[in-house]
Amino acid sequence: MTKFFDLKFVTRFLIFSLVSISLLLLGAFAIYWAPDSNPEALIAKYSSSTSEFVVTDLGDSIHYRDEGARMGDVLVLVHGNNASLHTWEPLVDKLSSRFRLISLDLPGHGLTGPSASRDYTASGMNDAIEVVLEHLDVSNFILVGNSMGGWVSWRFALEHPDRVSGLVLISSSGAITGERTTAYAAASLLDTSIGKILGRIIAPRSLTRATLRQVIWDDALVTNELVNRYRDLALFPGNRNAMIERRDVDRQPVFWEKISNIKVPVLILWGEHDEIVPLSHAYAFEANLEKSYLKTYPDAAHVAMEEVPDKVAADIIDWYSREFEVR
Repeated sequence: MTKFFDLKFVTRFLIFSLVSISLLLLGAFAIYWAPDSNPEALIAKYSSSTSEFVVTDLGDSIHYRDEGARMGDVLVLVHGNNASLHTWEPLVDKLSSRFRLISLDLPGHGLTGPSASRDYTASGMNDAIEVVLEHLDVSNFILVGNSMGGWVSWRFALEHPDRVSGLVLISSSGAITGERTTAYAAASLLDTSIGKILGRIIAPRSLTRATLRQVIWDDALVTNELVNRYRDLALFPGNRNAMIERRDVDRQPVFWEKISNIKVPVLILWGEHDEIVPLSHAYAFEANLEKSYLKTYPDAAHVAMEEVPDKVAADIIDWYSREFEVR
């Protein structure tokens, strides 16, 4: 009797669980379902007069912009996870009279869309950067990377030391410390099996807004326009699938052991309220990079170039003047 009762109980529990999960999925689908958007419409809305596309050997179409002073030294701007080249627009406005500024949508992001190779490793991202730079015939440059883009940038510097003359790391990921990073709201959803299913078919504005409020210190900067842009670009066909696949990418922590091999000048910029990649990681970069200088911002979090672009631009110009002009 006891075995029969236990089996009956377990069966009912499993059925109840399956029904509950099904209802949850159906409810989320009904309320938040969002199909992929028309790519031509998104390109028309979010490209600019300086937007260009270059096609890779695999057929990927990489969206990039080449702006600023044509004869100035080149800064290559590399955005973070689930962002786009638009994150650099405030900084481009401040630096365009001084530098040539090249930005791009990395594979699986923005108007570039997913990679045919589905390679979202640092090497895969750097291959996309290489395609753009080769197309523009640019051989030497300073890399400016935020968050995941910082990780991609310092990995590029390790692999191509002869081509990178300097690094600017803004809340960069990739350091190994005793303090763990925190997944932002949208990414946390993808850490569960149900979330990986829902992440391909839903796109609630509330989740996008919550994520932006995590990465931006001043809530007043999280405007409807900003929320709509992030959400719209997530709906570019294939970007949500790429977002899910990136959660499982091996970040190859072994490369952190080699970071001291980077000998070029490095400017480290960090928001003091960064909850995604905490300030302890900034100190780890500073301690392991021979020619580094750290500057923190008491009024910024994870995307300082969007939050305090005037300060970031001024610090980049000051650093550049000291490291590259006064010699």
